Amino acid sequence: MNPTQNIPSSIPEAPPDASPDSCRGVEGAGSVAIGSRARRQKDSGIVAVETALILPVLLLLTFGLIEYGWLFLKSQEITNAARRGARVAVRADATSSDVISAVNNVMTASDLGDSGYQVTITPSVISTTSPGDVITVQITLPYANVSLTGTPIVPTPANVQASVSMAREGP
Repeated sequence: MNPTQNIPSSIPEAPPDASPDSCRGVEGAGSVAIGSRARRQKDSGIVAVETALILPVLLLLTFGLIEYGWLFLKSQEITNAARRGARVAVRADATSSDVISAVNNVMTASDLGDSGYQVTITPSVISTTSPGDVITVQITLPYANVSLTGTPIVPTPANVQASVSMAREGP
């Protein structure tokens, strides 16, 4: 008894007296289907068209994600610089030049030292403020100066801005 005789097969078998020419197109009969080369060429042409349609969209998404990731990184870096400036500004003995120096140090460490950023301190003279007064340090950076790709692949803001406010410390 042959063990494969009891297993049902979904592949049709060729009759025992069939010639190879009469079994064309029947899978499992040992013959090659008519037009298989033409079908493979047609399939490869379809794949090429699908790739040509999808690849630009995938590239746009990929570079867009990279550009937005870069934007968020730079936003975090200037937020850290503004936070450092505000921490220096709220000390009892701080001056405006101390704040500017602290911001410049963080921006230089973040490789943004020559990016054309602008620092605004409110109030502009912090040495005359009283304990409990709110001091705000704001940094504005033109995004075009730090853009990763330099091309308008995706919409980006004209400026990246961070603002940190803290209460002045005192005796």
